[in-house]
Amino acid sequence: MHRLILRAMIICGFVVLPAVGQEQRVGAADSAAQTATAPATHSNQAQDEQIGQSSAPAASPSEKTMAIQTNPFSLISGSLLANYEIMLGGKHGICAEGAYGFLSASSGYQAGLQYRLHMLLRPVHHGMSSPFVGFYGRYYHWITEMQDPTDKTITYKVEETFMHLGANWGRRWIWGPGISMVFRIGYGLPLIADFKWLSVARPENADVIERLFKVFEGVDAELTVGWAF
Repeated sequence: MHRLILRAMIICGFVVLPAVGQEQRVGAADSAAQTATAPATHSNQAQDEQIGQSSAPAASPSEKTMAIQTNPFSLISGSLLANYEIMLGGKHGICAEGAYGFLSASSGYQAGLQYRLHMLLRPVHHGMSSPFVGFYGRYYHWITEMQDPTDKTITYKVEETFMHLGANWGRRWIWGPGISMVFRIGYGLPLIADFKWLSVARPENADVIERLFKVFEGVDAELTVGWAF
């Protein structure tokens, strides 16, 4: 924020006309006093404003209020993930995210909504660049193919449909003009937990695999990079 520099206007000098009689001298003296008082008042006001401007603290840089994140490593597994967060009221964040799987061996979609309370615990924490705790809801539908660990020629196909409500903790860092990184971890309880084997053949430990999927699908995690603005 640019400061406004005020320059004091100094008005000085007045002319007293020659007095003619006592009344003229008194009138001239009163007029001169009023004329002298006016510039002094304006000068004092200008000086007070200039002092007030110089003593006011410098405005901090505008805080980032929005950010877009993605995980480039998700492309390796055949999916695209992105999220968007907007700040409300300085410490309340609303984050919407989604994912899309585009490979035949791993296809599906995910959608979620989060509330984040950013905690300004230290002087270096400001706005979005701070730790946060939050609550989230997430819906997940995915079809995945997996290979038999003992015979690579055998593949199994499973369909997962989950909906979770949970809590998480995380941290956003913002550097330079807006480079952003987010880490978060949390866990949610399932409202929907549907796991189906689409292939006729099943592995010997199919029940164990199903239980593991249902447990680990409750994990909420993020490691993304993006841009804050």
